[in-house]
Amino acid sequence: MAATFATFRDPVSRTFKRVKVGPSWIMMFFSAFFGIPLFYRGFSRVGTLMLGLCLSCILLLAAFIGWAAGLDYVSNEDGGVILAFSIAITLLYTGLTVLSLASGVLANKWTAVKYYKNGWKIIDAGSEPDKVKKIKMAWSLPDDAFDDTFAGLRANASYPGMK
Repeated sequence: MAATFATFRDPVSRTFKRVKVGPSWIMMFFSAFFGIPLFYRGFSRVGTLMLGLCLSCILLLAAFIGWAAGLDYVSNEDGGVILAFSIAITLLYTGLTVLSLASGVLANKWTAVKYYKNGWKIIDAGSEPDKVKKIKMAWSLPDDAFDDTFAGLRANASYPGMK
């Protein structure tokens, strides 16, 4: 099954950008690497949260390794510290995984809403009612997000300024 894309047009600069309807696999799998794809798309708040989680995981793991390297043997008194480190690392990695999956599922919707709020219009969905319905269901955009003056354009064609 082919992916559905919506082409947005900026009324000021007249540039085009395509956004996929559905999850972003790049964001899902690679946003856990210090939030780099999130910063690239302009989601600095979520990117900062992801960066903080990544750095917290690294620092906590380094602290645990440094603490454990100073031990000659593990005694019963050290069990509580080991358990606390294990729980903290597990919770941080769980938060990192959940945020990574959520950003993958929601990134394209966030991008579409950001374009809409900045005045961009969807130009290639006017002639396909199923596509309009799918876009409205996925992104919850109002009717004025669609520009019918470009209804004759093909969805997979390349236009000047398209990125």
